[in-house]
Order: sequence, then structure tokens, then C-alpha cells
Amino acid sequence: MTEKEIGNYVRYYRRLGQMSQSDLAKSADLSRTSIQRLEAGLDGTSLGVLLKVGNILNLDFSLIQKS
Repeated sequence: MTEKEIGNYVRYYRRLGQMSQSDLAKSADLSRTSIQRLEAGLDGTSLGVLLKVGNILNLDFSLIQKS
């Protein structure tokens, strides 16, 4: 999966859970900018951010395969 596809995956499940970016950022103890960058697929998102967000949204990142 590309960074953009990961961002779309996160956005989809955040919206499915009826969370705003601000809600997710607060739950993950992150800035809203970090969530925006992750969902936009921008370079520089750390694995730590991805894991925090994935844990809150109960995402299964085993489905993400290296492209």
C-alpha cells in the first residue's frame, strides 16, 4: 500500500467511527496536523503515529502489504 492508500484507509475508518480529525488527535495525544498529514499520505508520518491511530480505530495493519 502507498502512503496515500494508508491515509485513505485511516480516513475511511475514522469517518465510519464518526470521529473528527480533532477527536482522533485528542484520543491519540497527537496534533490535528499529524492526523491531516497521515490522511493526506504525506511523507514523514512516523510508525508511532500510525500505530497509535490504528490502535484507537482498531485497524488491522496486517492487511497492508509493502508495494
